[in-house]
Amino acid sequence: RGDLKLMRQLVDYIIRYHFPEIASAQLSAPTPPADGEADNAQAGDDQVVSDEDAEKYTQFLAAVIRSNAELVAQWQTLGFVHGVLNTDNTSLLGLTIDYGPYGFLDEFDPSYTPNTTDIPGRRYCYTRQPMVILWNLLQLAQTLAPLIGVPAAEREINKFRDLYDGLVGDRWRLKLGLLSWIPEKDNETLLEPLHELMTEYKVDFTNLFRELSSCVSLDGAPSVDSAAKDAIERLQERGVLDKAALDDSSSAAKWSGWFETYVSRLMEDRREGDDDSWDDAHRRASMNRVNPKYILRNYLAQQAIEKVEEGDDSLVRELETVLQHPYDEQPEFEKYTARPPAWAQRRGVCVNSCSS
Repeated sequence: RGDLKLMRQLVDYIIRYHFPEIASAQLSAPTPPADGEADNAQAGDDQVVSDEDAEKYTQFLAAVIRSNAELVAQWQTLGFVHGVLNTDNTSLLGLTIDYGPYGFLDEFDPSYTPNTTDIPGRRYCYTRQPMVILWNLLQLAQTLAPLIGVPAAEREINKFRDLYDGLVGDRWRLKLGLLSWIPEKDNETLLEPLHELMTEYKVDFTNLFRELSSCVSLDGAPSVDSAAKDAIERLQERGVLDKAALDDSSSAAKWSGWFETYVSRLMEDRREGDDDSWDDAHRRASMNRVNPKYILRNYLAQQAIEKVEEGDDSLVRELETVLQHPYDEQPEFEKYTARPPAWAQRRGVCVNSCSS
C-alpha cells in the first residue's frame, strides 16, 4: 500500500524480537550505499530512511535469505516436500511452517507433489522447491526495496543461487560420504546420474542413502570393480535395489557404471584428504549422521490416524518414539523402514488436499 511508516514499524518489531543480533549490532561503519541506495523512497516529506537503518534492513533481508536457503537445502537432501509453498507459508525465520499436504519422498520422483491441487502444474513439487523459495524471497526483497533501495535488494537476492548451491552441495557431500565436493565434477558424474537411476528404477530415496554407508567397503577392497559389485549385491540383498530389475544387462551396466564411479571417487577422496582416520568406520558413522533411517512415511501416518479413529493411540506413541531418534538403528523398529504398500498410492495417503 506504500505505507512506509507502517512497514518500518513492522520490520523493526520483527528485528527487535526475532533478530536481536541485528538489533544490537553496533553499525559504526555501515556499508557505503551504492548509487541509488541513498535516495530511498519516502512516505511524506519528513520520512527518509537513514543509511544506518537501510543497512539494518539489508542485514535483515540477508538473514532471511540465508535461513531459507539453509532450510530448502535440508528439504532437498532429506526428500521432504512441503506441498504448499505460498509466500505466507514461507517463514522469515527459515522454519518449516503451515504443515498441510506435505510428504517425504518414498521412491525417488523429482516431480512428486503431496498436494492434490498442485498435481496439474506441480509448481510446488520436489525439484522446484528451491526456485519457489527464491521467488517468495524476491517478493520480500521487492517489499523491502523502499527501505533499502533497489540496488541493495537486487544485490542480496542475487546471492541466493550461489548460497543455496554451496549449502546443498555440502549436504550432498556428507550424504555420499565424501571429504570434498567439486560441484562441476560431482554434480555431473555422481549426483545427477544417481538421481536419474533412482527415478528410472523407482528406488526408495531414504533407504538408498542410508544403505550407501554400509554397502560400500573400501578397506581391503582388491579393486574398484569388486567393491562396486559387492555394493550392488548388498543393496539387492537388503531390498533397496530390485534384483529382477537388474537382471537385464543394460540395467546392470548402468548401476555398475555408477558404483564404479562412486567407489573411484571415494578412493580418490581418501587419498587426497588430510584425515588419515577416514576409514570405512568413520565414513559410515559420518554418513549415518545425515542419512536418516526413519522418516514419517505417509502410509505410516495414515495407519496411525485410522487407529486413533478406533480409539487406539499406540501407533502414534510408537512412531513418536521412533522419530525422536531418526538416525539411530533401533532394530526393534526395523519394520518402519519398509517401502509403502500398494494401497498407499491412492489419494488421501500419498497425496492430500490442502484441507486434509
